Amino acid sequence: MTSTRSSEFRSDINGLRAWAVLVVVLYHFAIPGFGGGFVGVDVFFVISGFLMTGIVVRGLEAKRFSLLGFYLARAKRIVPALWVLCACLLMLGWFFLLPPDYKTLGVHSVTAMGFSSNLRFWGEAGYFDVSSHQKWLLHTWSLSVEWQFYMLLPVAVMLLWRLWPRRGVLVAASLVGAVASLVSSVWLTSTDATQAFYSLHTRAWEMLVGGLVFLLASQRPPGEVAGRLAEWTGLAFIALSVLVFDVHSAWPGANAMLPVAGAVLVLWARRPQSWFTGNSAARWLGDRSYSVYLWHWPVVVALTYVNLLKEPAYVVAGLVVTLLLAGASYRWVETWGQGKPTAQGKANRLAGYAMAVIVLCAPAVLIWKFEGVAGRMPAIAELAAAEAENTNPLSRKCITPEGTSIIPCRHGGPERRLILMGDSHSGTVVSALEASLPNPNDGFEQWSYAACPMIRGALPSPGTFTHQRKNYHCAAAVEQAIKALETIDPAIPLMIVTRTSLALHGLNELGSPQPPEFYIGTPVRTATPESVKALQEAYVDTVCTFAARRRVLLLRPIPEMGFDVPQVASRQLAAGIRSEIGIPFEAYVERNKSAWEMQDA
Repeated sequence: MTSTRSSEFRSDINGLRAWAVLVVVLYHFAIPGFGGGFVGVDVFFVISGFLMTGIVVRGLEAKRFSLLGFYLARAKRIVPALWVLCACLLMLGWFFLLPPDYKTLGVHSVTAMGFSSNLRFWGEAGYFDVSSHQKWLLHTWSLSVEWQFYMLLPVAVMLLWRLWPRRGVLVAASLVGAVASLVSSVWLTSTDATQAFYSLHTRAWEMLVGGLVFLLASQRPPGEVAGRLAEWTGLAFIALSVLVFDVHSAWPGANAMLPVAGAVLVLWARRPQSWFTGNSAARWLGDRSYSVYLWHWPVVVALTYVNLLKEPAYVVAGLVVTLLLAGASYRWVETWGQGKPTAQGKANRLAGYAMAVIVLCAPAVLIWKFEGVAGRMPAIAELAAAEAENTNPLSRKCITPEGTSIIPCRHGGPERRLILMGDSHSGTVVSALEASLPNPNDGFEQWSYAACPMIRGALPSPGTFTHQRKNYHCAAAVEQAIKALETIDPAIPLMIVTRTSLALHGLNELGSPQPPEFYIGTPVRTATPESVKALQEAYVDTVCTFAARRRVLLLRPIPEMGFDVPQVASRQLAAGIRSEIGIPFEAYVERNKSAWEMQDA
């Protein structure tokens, strides 16, 4: 996302930056036709690898490379604009964000300025998850990956150059590193997609490939015809990536090779006078691409907060505001402090950047530690927001997240009157069941396995969040439950509570068809009559197996709101809006029609 000016400035690279940031912005603003716009970040990674490798290698070849100077240049380009963004968000957040949201912003500001936000987001949620798209600094994950690469690249190259000062050695090392990183990316994308998306070791190959373009082709540009063909093909690859990939695509993995190949071809083509990358609009946007990237996402989140991201007029206004903020950031922040400082000046600047980071992180840490600083917003709004944390303290103990066995959890008195079985939705009825027990000695056991629909033979669909979990063995846990029930008094009834429609139809929160969370037989990208019927029949078979020896109670599906209820309620109350929050009963019926059918059967 950062830019680099030098005597060897290439306008075609600046134009490629413009196209990359454009597709990212349009994707985040949910413009139709740009479902794969996130590939623009992959293009940025290739560009960064090309430019940074060029700076280091040229400096070493000329015997004038300075590690301190390299780090200072990166800090000068990245830190000031990022610092201003975080400072503005923290100041505005004091007046407009409820404590849970403000606490999260404080945490993310610290990790953003410490260039570790990719690690933080990896531990929180997937990039394409609904919850991630309300985090003001989510987009800084890519800056953190780039910064981590910047810290390691010059040290590795300097070490190799000291031992073998030849480009061929650097090519071999870069090739080995790129292949290892790509293999890691492909493997982790299928086993832990969130880690693959956010990690340096699964993204490094994209930057190393950019470095290979510099090492192999920077001194031998192609001819006019070959260059034009390469540029057009490269841009077509990037455009095709934007069109064919979306939030359901496994990413990065092997799929990322398409936009990476497109960026490589454009870099190799070296056509600074091209209309595609050399026109005035591309030059203007390319110059401001870093600031555009920084400021567009908070605008998107702001529109999401007030539920206006789907309103065309407000989307247009958001795009205009993004360009205005980016223009101001470029003029008054990015271009500040130009010029070559002395050696002492370099040290002073680095110390100044470090101090600026400390000055910003200190209040951010306090916001984090003081739980978002309660008392700033209307009390009723803060009370509603706090309900997000009002969860059953036994949930972690009583809902098995993984493994092959369900761990029974006892509630109420010593006399077992009921067995409650299901996924995490079963945990939401525990308090109600406990309160309804007729006698003090009455109790029940909870057998819950997270995200498990309790359907024999059901497997998690590829690409879903359940499939990506490690050591997940829902099918084995169901078989274990069936065997365990054979040893329990048949007079004790069984109650099953699961998020059945998730298994049948997938999530209903992302605005587009999702793959069913589970399947029988062959996985599908979206639910079909055949896939639904297969799961329905397996569900009926499973319930009948349970019912062969005891009474079985089935709870109708718990309504899915499609949004965070405490979050929406608290924000409306903070804005002085008093309205009912829910979904139409017709929407509930439509969503759960298939689930009701199989329960009836």
